[in-house]
Amino acid sequence: MIETGLRRNEVRTLAWDDVDLEAGTLTVRAQNAKNRKEETIPLTPGLREALAEWRDSHPAADGGVVVRLSSRLLKHLNDDLEAAGIPKKDASGRTVDLHALRHTYGTRLVASGVDIKTVQTLMRHSSPILTLGIYVHADKGRLRQAVEQLPVLAAIPQERTATAEPAAAASA
Repeated sequence: MIETGLRRNEVRTLAWDDVDLEAGTLTVRAQNAKNRKEETIPLTPGLREALAEWRDSHPAADGGVVVRLSSRLLKHLNDDLEAAGIPKKDASGRTVDLHALRHTYGTRLVASGVDIKTVQTLMRHSSPILTLGIYVHADKGRLRQAVEQLPVLAAIPQERTATAEPAAAASA
């Protein structure tokens, strides 16, 4: 989920017939997609490799479903969070759950420099406003990096300081 941005139901219904490891893609079928549109999503090289290993070590069962997401798995996630001392909700009120992996996916894409239209398309959102407003979260590291990438302003030579003081003050 963190490598594809798939929703829980999309993962739950993903069959091996929907995965093309040679092409490095997976297809979300219209009947399983929230927007009811069929979409093909590229796989990261790491996920492609992990899926190939998973397929080889877990022969298709349950109608060819790639992975089973059970309520037991969700309980284990909650138990693991509690054991690790990670609160279910953060200071901003965001919930840590499987859907949070979708938020992480969008945030990772933006942090990697991917343009917002591509992030919107990969996440299969109807609007970039939804993608940016809800799914992509700011972090102090990216904020610092953004400011550090600003061009350096040249210092004003000392002899011009008296005439340029108002402009210098405004640039701060």
